[in-house]
Amino acid sequence: MDKVKNSISLIIMLLLFGFTSHHKVIAQTPDNEGANKPIFTPEKTTHDFGQIGETDGMVEYVFKVQNTGDAPLIIKDVQASCGCTKPEWTKTPIEPGKEGVVIVGFNPTGNSGVVTKSLTVYTNEDGGNKLHRFSFKATVVGKPHEPTVQYVDTIGGVGIQHKELEFNTAIYNISNEKFMYLKNYNTNAVLISFENIPDYITVNYPDNLKADWSGEARFIIGRTSLGDKRGRTNDQINMIVKNEGGEILGRQPIRISANIIDDLEHLTPLQRVSAGHIEIKNTILDFGGIKKGFLGLNGSKTKEFILTNSGKSELILHSVTSDDERVSLPQLKGRVLQPGESLPVKVIIKSKELNYSNINTDIDIICNDPIGPVRMVKVTAEKAAR
Repeated sequence: MDKVKNSISLIIMLLLFGFTSHHKVIAQTPDNEGANKPIFTPEKTTHDFGQIGETDGMVEYVFKVQNTGDAPLIIKDVQASCGCTKPEWTKTPIEPGKEGVVIVGFNPTGNSGVVTKSLTVYTNEDGGNKLHRFSFKATVVGKPHEPTVQYVDTIGGVGIQHKELEFNTAIYNISNEKFMYLKNYNTNAVLISFENIPDYITVNYPDNLKADWSGEARFIIGRTSLGDKRGRTNDQINMIVKNEGGEILGRQPIRISANIIDDLEHLTPLQRVSAGHIEIKNTILDFGGIKKGFLGLNGSKTKEFILTNSGKSELILHSVTSDDERVSLPQLKGRVLQPGESLPVKVIIKSKELNYSNINTDIDIICNDPIGPVRMVKVTAEKAAR
């Protein structure tokens, strides 16, 4: 009987000891929650690269992070949302109070417009299951469409489509445009500018042209006031190419020619019939060979064409000129021919003007004839054989 009592007492004591031990374990659990742990604290989680070119190559940004906890912080992995984003990060443990980095590299090739990408960062927080997100944005300017053009020359490594631009008719006080493609063959971006631009011409152009990119320069006549400028104009505008350090790589003139005519489109049928009309006699002047004068002195030849106003109103000659300065003409700008009036125009060419090349050019006649405001007379001449 005593043995049974002793056994029961022993069992009770063991049960009480187990119960007490269990409470001791439970009582220790709150102390475990206060154990040392890392805390991932980023300086910022977003970044805007702003505007970048599609061919600018890889751009990078460094996200700074700090361990504000009291145990080593480990960045276990960083995953990007696409293959165009290349992440790097601090691989060694980040001690409490210290900083690490997450570096994002973005390749804009193949992207355009506003692009938003993200990174997912995995750390050893919460038993290794904690994740954080970073994001970035960029406005990618796509490489311009490559035009199918022939570049006739280069200025400082930049191909130009034209060395001369001809406005066959530029209507007075109406915007008239011509454009010229450019191509940067340099390995670096270049700066483009134009100088000696006349008041009546506006030039729009890319002031910065990236390597291997094409651009476009637009030449506009009539956007600004032309004043009393009508007739044939000839001007040279210098195009300048510099590197990004400001060093001049090339400078070359671009010739701009224009026949600026009256705005005749608004005339009524009756006004057109009643206007002045030009007729030209001798529209081809062939001087043939021009010999030197007596004792080898300068010789010359003279020919003429005749302008007649066959209309019912005044005919205004805005200009009678030749782009070839070797062709000598009288000054007729602003000359008015009354109805039925004729005007002989003498043309002189001197033999010395043919020392280097023959003449094959036009005389441009700009007037207020609504049917034919731009007319031409052909001029040819050559040095006579000895």
